[in-house]
Amino acid sequence: MRFPAGKKSILHKGVHPEEVLDSVETGYIRLTVEDDGLTDHYILYLNQEVVAALCEFSDGRRLYGAEALEYILSLDTDVLAQTAVYTENVMKKIKKDFPEIFLAPESTEKFKIGDTIFTGVLYAVKGGDLLPVIKTLEEENLIGCLRMSRETEDVVQEGVILFLKTPVAALFESGTSTRLGDDALREIVLINRGGKVYRLEREFIENFLFLNNASRLKYPVEETIASEKATDDLKRFMALQMLGLERGTLVLNAPCNGTFSFEALLKSAASRKFDGYLWVRSDTSQGLMVLGHGKIQAAYSMGTSGESTGMRALRRIYESMEFKGTVDFYQLSNPPKVTHPFEAEEGTDDVLVKRLMGEMGEDLIRDVSLAKEFKKRWKDKREKLGE
Repeated sequence: MRFPAGKKSILHKGVHPEEVLDSVETGYIRLTVEDDGLTDHYILYLNQEVVAALCEFSDGRRLYGAEALEYILSLDTDVLAQTAVYTENVMKKIKKDFPEIFLAPESTEKFKIGDTIFTGVLYAVKGGDLLPVIKTLEEENLIGCLRMSRETEDVVQEGVILFLKTPVAALFESGTSTRLGDDALREIVLINRGGKVYRLEREFIENFLFLNNASRLKYPVEETIASEKATDDLKRFMALQMLGLERGTLVLNAPCNGTFSFEALLKSAASRKFDGYLWVRSDTSQGLMVLGHGKIQAAYSMGTSGESTGMRALRRIYESMEFKGTVDFYQLSNPPKVTHPFEAEEGTDDVLVKRLMGEMGEDLIRDVSLAKEFKKRWKDKREKLGE
């Protein structure tokens, strides 16, 4: 998550969390931990009071509010810390944009999907695969909705699933197009993992169903979601056939919030000398990136503009991941042997650097370098103490 730039930012290398917590009056403290990838933890302060917290794990998981704060306070390892100072007006803007991270998130919000204006009380943010999230909300007897959104280069997409203790209707909007019912649910499956949960008045939902009968779900959500996943699996199988690869074993599913998040996942795969492939999905296309010993060996993409392989496919994958997408890591039992490899590894590396370097890319690399520098110094110090 990207917060606004602070008036004053200070970096603290190799410190214990207790050394920097409560050191900001109004602003945030970011704690970065290197453990199988970079994990960022944020605590936000307003007038020396903790008001919000967020954990972003390298595998795509997130914790919000009180749950995140509890996790951060349990950290007992040296970290790379950054403190940033805000004004109260900046904090108000953050609360408006990201209410889910605050310790008391229950706030009334209005949002419009299609021709319907929803007024709900935000009380939770649910992460993870859609079906388990729906099951959890059913167990909580939700009278309300689950709202998901995604912003692409061209359009803003929003979807909502309405609950009267169980899912009863769905609505999806993309640009000027609106879908209802099971068609809407199929689109929502592809948006994201989890979303914001709102309480709504029962009377509002009942009136909505009366006026929008076509939005009612006609089939069990399990069947609709399974059908959409089967379609995705078929596309993946066709791509594997094109490159002459086996199906592999799924070892990680991670959402991405842009190319820099994507690059962080690639760095993790490279450091582990990963043998397998990445199944990359965005709003505009799907694609495969094949890795042998952590290096990109081949790429294949498919979308509305057709199919492509090699360098062209790699560029299309990166362009499609500029905003949001999902990446599945599939492990292969042996280093992959592909039928359409790149012409030269050096060319691949050039593309990666040119696509991802820039102000944010430099910040990311600098943070990684600082974290690794601290880790090395700390390891050397321990070895000397051991002597």
